[in-house]
Amino acid sequence: MLPKEVAARQAVLKGLSGDGTAGQQRRHAFREAIKRTAHEFHSLGIEMNQRYTGPGIYVADEPHPDVATGRAAKDDVLYY
Repeated sequence: MLPKEVAARQAVLKGLSGDGTAGQQRRHAFREAIKRTAHEFHSLGIEMNQRYTGPGIYVADEPHPDVATGRAAKDDVLYY
């Protein structure tokens, strides 16, 4: 989340591009934050595959139950 003021944003960028241990730590923390969001933002399964379950969904006349297969069975958020 970036500050609204340009000078404050420039300070954030300067901190990320800084030399030495402090700059390295900031860049490492930034990479780790990106890794934590990668599952959510690179997940085709959550964008394409909407499935509703529960007592309000009538499935008695379905010939086969809806069961995820392949990679989607392991991670239905990431894979479709």
